[in-house]
This record gives sequence, structure tokens and C-alpha cells, in this order.
Amino acid sequence: MTHLAKIFQSLLAPLLLIFVAVGCSGCVGWGSSALPPRLTKAEKARVRQAHLPLTVGVERYEAPAYSESLRKALQRTKLFDRVDDLERFSSPPSLVARVERRIYGSTAIPVYPLLTFGIIPMSVQETAGESFSLSPPDRPEQRVLIEYRYRGRTTLGWIALLDIFHPNREVFPFNPERSGRFRDRLRLSILEHEDALKR
Repeated sequence: MTHLAKIFQSLLAPLLLIFVAVGCSGCVGWGSSALPPRLTKAEKARVRQAHLPLTVGVERYEAPAYSESLRKALQRTKLFDRVDDLERFSSPPSLVARVERRIYGSTAIPVYPLLTFGIIPMSVQETAGESFSLSPPDRPEQRVLIEYRYRGRTTLGWIALLDIFHPNREVFPFNPERSGRFRDRLRLSILEHEDALKR
């Protein structure tokens, strides 16, 4: 029994380390990602009270994750009276939103962070954003193209914990596209086309 207890004690620390690495941080230690740039004072003033009295139906895309992402992003802007899946409208919405281009992050596999539980980090440049059009449901050819995207560094590994103190980075679990900064930048991108959308 004493021999088994010693074996258990010698394995306890490594097992605990593995459990923390796997259970708390997805096997790569930790992660951080760049946030979009902050709005200037003038930009903040423009988006603060803005509202477009329009409804938006999001058309289902061939890869549904992209249209779902667009719907959620447009809902978070709170610019419109209503944003929902197109098929959920009982009467035609003011505008139809369509995904125009796929924007996605890096497809690189974090081999070294996975094999070392985050001790050896990995950094990649990633692009995040939305590319879509808005058009009247009966005139799809009158599309207003809108795109907001930005590039930033994503880091995987325990070193990413240092980014907790960086004001322009978000630490795991990170999702910069759900951040207030991304919401505000997308609002601004839409408002740049306000006159065309109201027409």
C-alpha cells in the first residue's frame, strides 16, 4: 500500500498539470488575439446614437456558419429595427443581407503548443471580419457592398497570459468578433453607406 501511495504521489503533479492544461486551455496552454482598433472620438460620436429604421433578413449562405455569423454580428450592432434569418420573416424585410466573401482566420495546426501543452508558443497573423451586401428584397441587383475586416496576431501558448495586461488584446477564451470594438467598427462601416441604404 505504501509503495502504491508513493507511485500515486509521484504521478499526481504531472497528472494535475496535464489536467489543467487540457481542461482549462484546450491543450495549448493559453491563447490571445488582437482586438480591432478603437474608435476615435469623432467616430464614437457618429455611431453612438445612430439607428436605421429598417429590418434585415439574412439569406442562408452555402456554408451556413458564415450567414449565422453575419446575422449575429448585425444583431449586435443594434443599428436596425430587426435582424433575423430571412425565412423567419412573414413579410419581406426592408433589406436582404447576403454573405459576399468568406473571411476566416488561419488554418495552421498548432503542433508545437499541442505537443508541449503550450510551453512552446505559436503566433500567426489572422484576418477577422464580415463581407456582405444589403439590397431590397425585390431588387437584388441594387446591392450595397459592405466590408469590415482587420488583421492581427493570434498567439497560442502559456506566454499569451502576458497579454492580460495589453489593452489591445483579448485573452482566451477569445472571440474578437464578439467584442465591443468589433461591433463599433462594423456599425461604422454600415453607417458609411447610410444614405444609399435609406434610398
